[in-house]
Amino acid sequence: MRDQAYSYKNMAAYNPEAGAQIRELLLTTSDSAWNNDRTRTMKECTDNEFWKTPDSFGYYWEGPPCRCGLYSSDQAAAVDLFAAAAMVEHENSIRAPGITNLHNTTYLENSVTWIWNDPHSDRFASVRVFVNGISKANIPRGVQSYTISGLKPSVSYTISTQTVGTDGNTNTTWMNQTAVTAPYTLKIDRITPSEGMTEDTISITMSGTGFQRGATVSFTNGSQQLQLLAPPVVQGNDVKTTLKKFEQGWTL
Repeated sequence: MRDQAYSYKNMAAYNPEAGAQIRELLLTTSDSAWNNDRTRTMKECTDNEFWKTPDSFGYYWEGPPCRCGLYSSDQAAAVDLFAAAAMVEHENSIRAPGITNLHNTTYLENSVTWIWNDPHSDRFASVRVFVNGISKANIPRGVQSYTISGLKPSVSYTISTQTVGTDGNTNTTWMNQTAVTAPYTLKIDRITPSEGMTEDTISITMSGTGFQRGATVSFTNGSQQLQLLAPPVVQGNDVKTTLKKFEQGWTL
């Protein structure tokens, strides 16, 4: 456990993500041992024997406490665990403070811009940015914004940030915010062909933006609802389908 704490101190400087995982492991495990594997009262060992012990710790840190056979090696291991957790918890307390007022400022189909306030600390150097758990950028002090593009409409995107100090160490406390991109804007620019004379079948192409797979398409010729011979197929910015033959000239 103490080696894990030393690993955290070394790891956090050049691989903050791995360092954060080690720190979380130590803190979560120590909480479990204290809350789930600590004896507080007299425990029965056999039907005829009872041990009276002070707060002690067993072999399984996830609990429950063992009913008998408390060993000094278990107590020493638990002490090392708590010491390691205290080391990494204290390490984080002297790191650069986290950012504040993190929020998105856009509502677009394919991009999100987040802004925040940098901490007022001489120890602060930059902000590490993750989106949906993937590392994206290291934003230097004073920029206070990040934009990600190439997104999909109507999808949630979560930004997660950690501050990095001038010593290269990372504050492992996360600041998160979730934004949802705007839905598709459906726009039809042209229909080809848009009019013609009687034919057996007519292939129609609609060009525009915002088309999605599974789109439903219907056409009318004046007040007449026209029948499709093939389901619409979305190909990039085009929708292609085939209409049943007409008995007269037509305009869509």
